[in-house]
Amino acid sequence: MIGVTLAGRYKIIEKVGVGGMALVYKAEDMVLRRLVAIKVLKEQYVEDTEFSGKFEIEAQSAASLSHPNIVNVYDVGSETIDDKKIHYIIMEYINGKTLKDLIVEKGKLSNEEIINYSVQIARALDAAHNKKIIHRDIKPQNILITDDGIVKVADFGIARISTSATITYTSSILGTVHYISPEQAKGKYIDHKSDIYSLGIVMYEMATGKVPFDAENSVGIALKHIQDKVIAPKSINPDLSYKLNEIIMKCLQKNPAHRFPTAMSLIKALKSKNTIISNQDGIENRKRISRARDSKENIAVYKSNDDQKKDIPKKKKSIFASTILPIILALVLVSAGFFAILNLKDKYFVKKTQVPNVVNKSEAEALSLILSSKLNHSIKREHNEEVPKGYIISQKPDADTNVKEGSSVFLLISDGIEELEMPKLVGLDKQSAENLVMSKDLIIDSEKPVYHDTIEAGKIIEQYPLEGEKVNPKTKISIVISKGKEEKPVKMPSLLGSSERAAIASIEENNLEQGFIDRRYSDDYPEGTVMWQSYDAGTTLKQKTVVDLIISNGKEAKNEVEIPEGTIDLTNDELPEGTKVTIYNMHIKPPANKEDFNLRITKLVGEEEVEVYNKNHNVSEGEFELNFKDISGTVFKAYYDDKDDVIMNQN
Repeated sequence: MIGVTLAGRYKIIEKVGVGGMALVYKAEDMVLRRLVAIKVLKEQYVEDTEFSGKFEIEAQSAASLSHPNIVNVYDVGSETIDDKKIHYIIMEYINGKTLKDLIVEKGKLSNEEIINYSVQIARALDAAHNKKIIHRDIKPQNILITDDGIVKVADFGIARISTSATITYTSSILGTVHYISPEQAKGKYIDHKSDIYSLGIVMYEMATGKVPFDAENSVGIALKHIQDKVIAPKSINPDLSYKLNEIIMKCLQKNPAHRFPTAMSLIKALKSKNTIISNQDGIENRKRISRARDSKENIAVYKSNDDQKKDIPKKKKSIFASTILPIILALVLVSAGFFAILNLKDKYFVKKTQVPNVVNKSEAEALSLILSSKLNHSIKREHNEEVPKGYIISQKPDADTNVKEGSSVFLLISDGIEELEMPKLVGLDKQSAENLVMSKDLIIDSEKPVYHDTIEAGKIIEQYPLEGEKVNPKTKISIVISKGKEEKPVKMPSLLGSSERAAIASIEENNLEQGFIDRRYSDDYPEGTVMWQSYDAGTTLKQKTVVDLIISNGKEAKNEVEIPEGTIDLTNDELPEGTKVTIYNMHIKPPANKEDFNLRITKLVGEEEVEVYNKNHNVSEGEFELNFKDISGTVFKAYYDDKDDVIMNQN
């Protein structure tokens, strides 16, 4: 992606981060000449049309937020680059660090820092909540702090879709589960108070340097959010003010109704004068006692037991009431207790509980129900095509069965569809590829034939999904198959009037092939130029088509030609007037290593050879000349002892 320009204006400079659902790049807005941050949706989510659609809708929703403590969203869009669909969000670029970086760096923050950052975060939440937008993923990693100490909350509106896509109970999202609310962990309806709980976790981490709940896996963390009590942050950090400790604990109430009702009410509490009071126990206690004593309504609370007894008039008790009646009552109670032990032992001493129905519920919800029923559990996982990954396939005992508390419930949990590794199809022919994918329970669903200059016809050039990708059984595969090198049609060039050399070069340049070349006299074309081509100029031809040429011999001489002595007249002077004739001179060289030989000469008349000379000669005659008078353009052949030796066609 480095160097790519999106929307014609945002040039990507470098990658600066990786999130659960997107890659983050720094880029230059070449129109406004400023730096921006670009979030690009990861490839695994691009093919999910529902997810990518929500990505754009939620990003547009976030773009409607404008607040000093919220990272501004400038633009959102998608485009195709190198045949890949890219969804992106253009955001404000923040030059600073995350709150997580700051906590790791300092260990824990001061009261003043906690209040300062918390107020700014709460202001961002208040602005969003007023527009009915819930963040859903407040955590230190999503909170940026500029070099000037200004807080910028990121990823508003995006968390709604990332929650369903990424907040599954696996170790891969452990960081996010540390900050989710109990109702979010249960998969129940959430509102703005869930953000307040998450902010409480962030404040707790700022105060102590660690999160309140941790476990070996994300399911364990989620369950602790649901059922474990929070250890007061002040017990970990004595320097934390009492008021700030109370505020954090109120944010972290399990019941949303017991938290701050709004982000603004949290801001008011944080900005209270008492929030950052000294942490000495004596001062706090004296203030409480002083306030109680100043209230007349509460004076009685601080009276001693002796003082209260003085105010009660004493009555004289009878012997029956003070002695006999208590003895009778004690005997009755002992008898009743003994009877209950004998007759109702099983009911009162063996506690039972009802097994909850957890089939088709998520693992986290199932474990929460089982633990709340005071039961233990054992787990086995297996692949299942019908039940989504992380959900319960079956349980033993069945739902509504009465069992002893502490009994174990066996859970069979779906591991989802067993994924396969996409095999390599590139380079195979179609039949081999089909055999391979069928053996792996996959399907070639579509194919696209294309021309290719180097890959032979019938071989696979590309495949989707790509080699090595994890896919489900029955996945439909698309392939691209080579049609071989494209035989593009050729337009016949005009060669008339060109030199022989130029004509041959033009034939080769146009991927045609030179054919037969003849030569004729011509009054219209200079000697050595093309006077005829076998295809007219502009004719559409296949590559490698053979092209024949006739080259001009120039104009034929008009003067009478002297007929050499001994010329054999083959015309018999019976030709029509104006017929052009030629004297053909043939130089005969006797064959070596022979005393006698037969010389036979023929001429072509149409497609037949007509004999015009047949005579035996002695080698002692040496070399000699033969002359023939015949029509111009006649072709002669000479045979030595009836063997075709050479075409003898000399003027």
